[in-house]
Amino acid sequence: MDTYRTWFLNRSTLAASWAASTLVHWLKLRHYLSGMAVYIRPFIMRLFALLVSIALNPLVQAQSHGMIWQFGYDVGIDFHACQPDVITGGNDGFEGCSAVSGPSGDLLFYTNGQKVWNRDHAQMPNGVLPIANSGSLSQVIIVQQPASANVFHIVTTTVQGTAAGHLRSHIVDMSAAGGYGDVVSAGNPLFPGGVSSEHVAATRHANGTDVWILAHAYPQNEFLAYLLTASGVDATPIVSVVGPAFPACGSNMNARGEMRFSVDGERLALAGNGSGDTPDSDVLALFAFNRATGAVSDPLLLPPSRGDFGVAFSPDGTKLYGGTWKAFNFFSTDHNYLYQFDLSSNDPQTIIDSRVVLLESVITEAYGSIKLGPDGRIYVARYAEGHLGVINFPNLPGLACNYEDDGLYLNGAICAHGLNNYIEYVNCEPIVTGTGEEEATAVQFVPNPSAGGFLVTGLEGSNRLFVHDAAGRTIMDRTIGSTGSQRIDGLLPGGYLATITDKDGSVLSRQRILVVQ
Repeated sequence: MDTYRTWFLNRSTLAASWAASTLVHWLKLRHYLSGMAVYIRPFIMRLFALLVSIALNPLVQAQSHGMIWQFGYDVGIDFHACQPDVITGGNDGFEGCSAVSGPSGDLLFYTNGQKVWNRDHAQMPNGVLPIANSGSLSQVIIVQQPASANVFHIVTTTVQGTAAGHLRSHIVDMSAAGGYGDVVSAGNPLFPGGVSSEHVAATRHANGTDVWILAHAYPQNEFLAYLLTASGVDATPIVSVVGPAFPACGSNMNARGEMRFSVDGERLALAGNGSGDTPDSDVLALFAFNRATGAVSDPLLLPPSRGDFGVAFSPDGTKLYGGTWKAFNFFSTDHNYLYQFDLSSNDPQTIIDSRVVLLESVITEAYGSIKLGPDGRIYVARYAEGHLGVINFPNLPGLACNYEDDGLYLNGAICAHGLNNYIEYVNCEPIVTGTGEEEATAVQFVPNPSAGGFLVTGLEGSNRLFVHDAAGRTIMDRTIGSTGSQRIDGLLPGGYLATITDKDGSVLSRQRILVVQ
């Protein structure tokens, strides 16, 4: 026992000595690190900024597909400067239109669902799509095949649910025809034997790589979700039997309309146009979408305005906008409406009761497609007019969203009912070539990166601040004062795109900013 006690005491003494020595060394190290913190912290912040920048850059580059629009009658919009610049084109798009841009934001090709034009506005060699059934009168979308720089899929629908088997995909290879592209496979059936409505939309899969292409059967209440991967389109859809069926009406008019995802892909809106002689034929509904499974669920029927056609979500997903196009068997005394629903409560009855009319017009002044632009504003097609309507602050409730009916002059061109159908996003950073350095500007965010808030310096006059997160959602939209500098707080750790505009909406500065812990 004495031998064991001696051994134990010796071990205890050694352990205590080791612990004391370790504590002393730890305290010395801690003191040293504390002294070095002033040097280490900026290095860590710069390293973290670099890593976040590397992570964010692919997102920015991947979100240039909607930089140039082609729609209406030989008119388009170029968003390169993050302000819409009206351009010309070769489109004849009465209703359905889709255009796609490459990583640099330059136009690749576009279609009205019936013909396909290259970047020089010339028809592609095989650019007349079969089984399109007057495609310029129905919805169409272009989506890029994952893991491919050159392969794109055009998905066309049929006019007003009039024929079976007309939901088709057509493949464009941009490496063909000397880099101008060609339709290398056309008329591939997606719903053989079935009748679809005109509705078609797309959003990213939860994995961030693959794409869901969503269509709708007619007249039954079946959503058809097709998964597009690096291998192509899986022609066996995920079917969701949910929501209302399309009521019978004259000329199947409620097969027309738009279906739109929110930017994050988690909400879905659908408008079915309806006819005037069948008052209950309109469909206007809100749904949830599962980006991992392709399932549509949780229908919420919204009060229609009769003739509902275009729909679009605000960048932050808290507002839904819609408009009417009273096209068939309505009275000359009927009116068209542009309206907003506030979804922020997530309470069904509160959402239903939140409807605000932004503008009421006579029946001859109809609203077509409603589309969120890459600049964060929402554009409204006005048939046979020389202007687009513009919702300047779509995240704001009611009339504060600031709708301008003559918001964008089309330089003498005429709009029709379509705009540009593509995967929703907001990330209108100017395309930069060469070094990739930001353009020099007097307005700065300092310090950047920041462990807390930012000081915005170099301000002159009345300004507005927009901050978008990496997913393109607007998480800050505010007026900032006319002083030389102003403090901005309240941002969670992460990378953001900050934009300062003047009172006329001109961009003064657009910079990446980083908030660290």
